[in-house]
Amino acid sequence: MNNIYIIDTSSFIKIEPESYPTDIFVSMWNYLEDLIEKGRIISHIKVLEQLKEYEGKKRGIIVWAEKHKDIFKQITPSQVNIVREIINTDNFKALINTDKPNGDTDVFIIALALEKPTQETLYSFNSKKIVVSEEKEHGDKIKIPFVCKHYKIECIDIFEMFRREGWKW
Repeated sequence: MNNIYIIDTSSFIKIEPESYPTDIFVSMWNYLEDLIEKGRIISHIKVLEQLKEYEGKKRGIIVWAEKHKDIFKQITPSQVNIVREIINTDNFKALINTDKPNGDTDVFIIALALEKPTQETLYSFNSKKIVVSEEKEHGDKIKIPFVCKHYKIECIDIFEMFRREGWKW
């Protein structure tokens, strides 16, 4: 079974080319490209929109993300239903920050992880989806790891993803 990694904005920013230049960390970027080609890295269109908010500060990751637009999945009716369930049934309203234009990105990352595979989603029925985020669990603070734990979704950081894939450079 191949893991499918659902990457949050924070993890893209963690490895942005300004800190991990593509001409020095060649293997890392090649490994990422390989996972993308295999359909094992996905994210949400809301993450791409959120990355664009960093224009001027993190230009390298935006350029890289724009080259890989296919990994950023669109909102589906299924995701909208899951988001409603998350914020209503489980009282995780704090996952949405209404003060920010893309303040609902985190809940859509989780919805993408919970979304059942279909012909339209294109990822395998036999794959395990793992959320990759740099957010850390702090008690009962409503962050991605806390909500993932509630839904029994594995949540790791980007360097743990590298370790699991056996990457070294």
